[in-house]
Amino acid sequence: MMDDLTFLPPPPLLTRHNALNPYTDDIVTVDPQLLTRYLQYEVKYSDLAPRHKGITWGQLIADDYHHFAYLMSYSVAKDSNTFLALKSELKPEDLEFSWHTIRTKDTDEGKKILQEKYLDLTCSHKGAMNGKTWRQIRAERYSYFMWSIGNSMGRDTKSFQVLVECLNPADQITVKTTNKGELIVQRNKKFLGR
Repeated sequence: MMDDLTFLPPPPLLTRHNALNPYTDDIVTVDPQLLTRYLQYEVKYSDLAPRHKGITWGQLIADDYHHFAYLMSYSVAKDSNTFLALKSELKPEDLEFSWHTIRTKDTDEGKKILQEKYLDLTCSHKGAMNGKTWRQIRAERYSYFMWSIGNSMGRDTKSFQVLVECLNPADQITVKTTNKGELIVQRNKKFLGR
């Protein structure tokens, strides 16, 4: 009877997933159509060399593989569709390296640059603040700035993730721990600056 147990298949391997990135590299194969589509997209990263302006990912890989590997390692987020689609074009050693590097946007300096970029975007809400930049709104009506982030932005959006860091530290905690649409903001709150 014990001899029969030795022929059982091994238990299945478990892989970790999270809500934001349900893919794991061990089990996901990239759809060839997805790869073909991304190879035709224009590269739009700020640290792209000036000589490559207007170039597609496919042209970059063919013309300057080292620059492609650099972008994949330091600029393209590991949880992005771009990385998922184009990682098959990396050499094995470059793919391994890109998994372990810290992206520019994840450094304090990179986060500050991203915040400045988002603060310069204009508000599209209908009303008195329509057309003003988020920077102007934060300076003029901080309570509205806080209300907009807490009540109108989805928690999984990039706008929320970046702009919530532009609030006063105590207000960041309040907004992050309150459900969308349930935030009550005291009038005449002021931005303390940092």
